[in-house]
Amino acid sequence: MNTEQIIATIQGLRSAEPADKAFPIIASGGAVSALPVTIEACPRPLPATEVEGQTVICGRVDVPENHDTPEGTRISLAFAVLKARTLSPALNPLVYLHGGPGGGAVRDLAGIVVPLWEGHRARRDAVTFDQRAAGISSDMVTCFSTFETSLLDLFKPDKLDDSQRKGIFSKCTAELKEEGRDPSAYNTVQNARDVQAIMQTLGFPEAGHGALIFSQCTKDIGLAFVERPGDALSTGCIETLKPKWVLPSE
Repeated sequence: MNTEQIIATIQGLRSAEPADKAFPIIASGGAVSALPVTIEACPRPLPATEVEGQTVICGRVDVPENHDTPEGTRISLAFAVLKARTLSPALNPLVYLHGGPGGGAVRDLAGIVVPLWEGHRARRDAVTFDQRAAGISSDMVTCFSTFETSLLDLFKPDKLDDSQRKGIFSKCTAELKEEGRDPSAYNTVQNARDVQAIMQTLGFPEAGHGALIFSQCTKDIGLAFVERPGDALSTGCIETLKPKWVLPSE
């Protein structure tokens, strides 16, 4: 760390600066009224270098289940923002999307997110969120009744034939529909639009020129941005099968 970064870190750790000063837009409920933000406690444990409300903040963003029908059903996505270790951070943050299936990032800030991006916080804020139906954000789209009756079968997948597996998934889909959910809305395109919505309401309007980092080198979500003119993010990836990862040039 250079002198400026050390001073910024010490000030953040020593001051009693509350969330409304360190994260004013988030503390005010978000920059976009149609995408309200609520603050929640970050999952524990937090690293010793992080102070909640000063260097890191967590919460939820309320987004449409289907962005093409914003007046319809809503879902809540868990997020975390890590402040840059500098007094003058770049406007465009890093955005980290976790891998899967069903994984999460917010619940593992100490184990993965903070160590992974610490070096890059020298210049930029880092933002992550648990994608729709994954991690902490999965609490609104879980087939509780189906899982309760099929739990033992799910732990023995090798003993299930195709018709039995399809039967369990059909029951889950039916349960979600009965609860007013639209399973078809949980796809790559809607997920990509979540990123844009979350970054806008968290107060990062320049995120469209930033770096999007995701944990598997798959092209689908990158293409989802490119196919929306004006919304494309600079993309990079962490290669899960090789001991290296790639970022766009700064």
